Amino acid sequence: MHWDQDSSRCRCLPTGMMSGSITGNTVNMTMKGMEHGDTISITGTVSGDSLSGSYTAELSMRCNPDPKDVGTISATLIPSVQGTWTGFHSKFPW
Repeated sequence: MHWDQDSSRCRCLPTGMMSGSITGNTVNMTMKGMEHGDTISITGTVSGDSLSGSYTAELSMRCNPDPKDVGTISATLIPSVQGTWTGFHSKFPW
């Protein structure tokens, strides 16, 4: 990762475009960074409420000394919470 010399903040893929498609049970997503041309691609297969697949991250040398990273991914669907919420949270930061 690249750390900004002035603010010590990572600057990899800070903004960009995300696109993708779902065909049958196959999911494809691509995120392209606008600053350095970094690209992260994800391909996976959905089965029931889970997703498994792989990713490829092609990052500029500013972000990573090893510009190409590959690996596996997995995810499980977490259902949304539904209902009526009432109450007052008394621990405000001030």
